[in-house]
Amino acid sequence: MKRKFGLIQENYQQDEHAEWKMLVCCVLLNQTTRTQVDKIIDELFERWPGPREMSTAHPQELEDFIRPLGFYKRRSSDLMDGAGRYVKWKRFEKTPEARERGLEFDPRIMSGCGEYAFHSWMIFTKHVSTFEHWEEFFDECPVTDKHLLNYLKWRSRYDPRNKRRRDPRDL
Repeated sequence: MKRKFGLIQENYQQDEHAEWKMLVCCVLLNQTTRTQVDKIIDELFERWPGPREMSTAHPQELEDFIRPLGFYKRRSSDLMDGAGRYVKWKRFEKTPEARERGLEFDPRIMSGCGEYAFHSWMIFTKHVSTFEHWEEFFDECPVTDKHLLNYLKWRSRYDPRNKRRRDPRDL
């Protein structure tokens, strides 16, 4: 059994729509608590399991569903717009032009996704939580969120490739 730190992003790593669900979690966590998000997240993903379904959701239904989190009009708009952008990107990503140019998805193009979503994306989908990637990543984009920093510190204890046992804040 894999060890877990307890971030919501870890719950969806093995899911068919893992990348998308991780971004949804980040949007929902803005300006609210994990406890509030935990109350609705599973049912949200039952109703709208992937980005295609979310992009075609009925706005009022989505607003009503996420109302307990607050900012429900903005959040529902961000989620639906972001889902559409994500679906378009996934189609484009498969084109020869995208592969030739080495273009990759950046979650910051989505409404409601900022640095926290970007760092989560890099850590959980691009796996920069392994030590051989940290120095390069931290130089370009330092992680400042305390939960992500604690996750990286925790992760360093269980990464068998980590011979140096360095704290990510020391990089």
